[in-house]
Amino acid sequence: MKLETDIFDGLLTRPIDISLTTNDKFNLQTLSPQSCLRSSDRIVKKYRLNLFLSKIILKNHSIFNIEDKLCSELKEIYNDYYQEMNKLQLPYIKEKINIINKRLDEYRKEKEQTEAQKLEIKNMKILVQEAIDFLNESKKIINLKANQLYNKWLEIKNLRIVQKYSSSNVQVNVIKFPSR
Repeated sequence: MKLETDIFDGLLTRPIDISLTTNDKFNLQTLSPQSCLRSSDRIVKKYRLNLFLSKIILKNHSIFNIEDKLCSELKEIYNDYYQEMNKLQLPYIKEKINIINKRLDEYRKEKEQTEAQKLEIKNMKILVQEAIDFLNESKKIINLKANQLYNKWLEIKNLRIVQKYSSSNVQVNVIKFPSR
């Protein structure tokens, strides 16, 4: 992004260079075409904005059919699901619970416990319970998003059956695990 009368010589490349706050030096005025034609005596500065895009994802367009729109929604749900999985870090929480439980077992094996150890055991139990509660809530969130993803896929699949053709290349592989 670069303004023609910009104080920067080159292109802005890093996100830190781009500020979304208002700056009085570069106050752009939005005018309708009619007001520009009527007020010929007013001096209006024109700026050119260059955007360099490597990828554009259209989610809704007039030439999209129903299946394309559903596939777009499916991809969006999948991205939400994937980001949620990464954000929650479930393996890290499971490992944390295991480490705390091992430490608790070591304390329990000792015959005589000091007051400090008893307090630490109490705090560790609280930490384990909080981690288990967080893990259960996270699993509920993940299952909800997975069900949304699966339901959207079933909707696409049923639409393909009804229309007897597929207009997109989206596929979902579902792996069923046995219940414990």
